[in-house]
Amino acid sequence: MAHPHTQAALAAVADIAADAIIALDEEFRIVRFNRGAEQIFGWREAEMLGEPLDRLLPSGVRAPHRAHLRAFSDGPDAWRTMGERRPISGMRRGGEVFPAEAAIARVAVDGTRTYMVVLRDVSARKRAEEGQRLLATAGWVLAATLDVDATLATIAELPVPLLADWTLLELLTPAGEVRRAAMAHGDPRRHAMTAALLRRPPRPVAEGDGGVGDANGARVAHDVEWRRVDA
Repeated sequence: MAHPHTQAALAAVADIAADAIIALDEEFRIVRFNRGAEQIFGWREAEMLGEPLDRLLPSGVRAPHRAHLRAFSDGPDAWRTMGERRPISGMRRGGEVFPAEAAIARVAVDGTRTYMVVLRDVSARKRAEEGQRLLATAGWVLAATLDVDATLATIAELPVPLLADWTLLELLTPAGEVRRAAMAHGDPRRHAMTAALLRRPPRPVAEGDGGVGDANGARVAHDVEWRRVDA
């Protein structure tokens, strides 16, 4: 049996850890849900005690995940990194699915089998990696062709859907006018609408009405069109 001081130290580490630390019983029901888990998933510990681990997973992966847990429980390994074969995801209280890294260990506490899961939200790191890939691709695209229209169309498509649901690329001409050069939308059903918006010239409005300014101080009104595309 662990020394009481050791148990207290481990409990303190679990409390201050930014990662989610979740303890499961033999039926894979939650018996411990640390503060990191509360912050990552949006559930309080009192709400999760006795709940199956499935509650924290997207519905489409729950059945295969249960099979993996059973295989681990019956296997010889005392611990395993989750997601060795495919990326894993968690699901927050509001239904948002996020990328994660996790590991599970099997331990015996007072003769009872317990499973410890440590999970890390890697959303920020994935976004940074996607941003770096986007920049690298953009550099390659800019160097790959001298066709201005093709380059502008590709630039408009690059951020969708990694960084945005849709994009509109506008250029300022030497005459001080704004020209819509390219547009992309992640929803194929919106292509006709976005094409029509691309053909429509920006509507200049009086100074002070808000929008994107041009070289002459006139502004371009976007709000109504933006709401139409997002609707």
